[in-house]
Amino acid sequence: MFSDDLSDLEQALAQRPVLAPPDSFRGRVLAAMGRETRRGQRRRWLAAGVAAVVLWINFSMSAAQLTPWQLTSSPLPQDAAAFTDRMRAAAPDLPPREARRQALIAAARAHLAPAPTMPYASQPTKLEDKPWVMH
Repeated sequence: MFSDDLSDLEQALAQRPVLAPPDSFRGRVLAAMGRETRRGQRRRWLAAGVAAVVLWINFSMSAAQLTPWQLTSSPLPQDAAAFTDRMRAAAPDLPPREARRQALIAAARAHLAPAPTMPYASQPTKLEDKPWVMH
């Protein structure tokens, strides 16, 4: 009984008249397909760009890790003992360890790379002088 009703419903649905889509339907479908395709292409380009950046970061970090950073042979000149002796001669009351430390500092200062100076870096600042500080 139930299957007879179902087969009658199927026949009624199959025999009903089919409406033709409007003339603009094809154009709307093609335009929507074009928009989605272009959006997908943009996403692919974006994904390719992100992948290239990640690959470049990975490569540069690997190269930096494999680079030997001992750019100078030693922090002290080759005649470190002579330099330390000159420091002790200049200041005879210095202990040997402090003379070596001063020699290291002097050698490091001699090999500093030039850098721009910050205009306000050497001036101490007070919090009271800042207009945004609330008291």
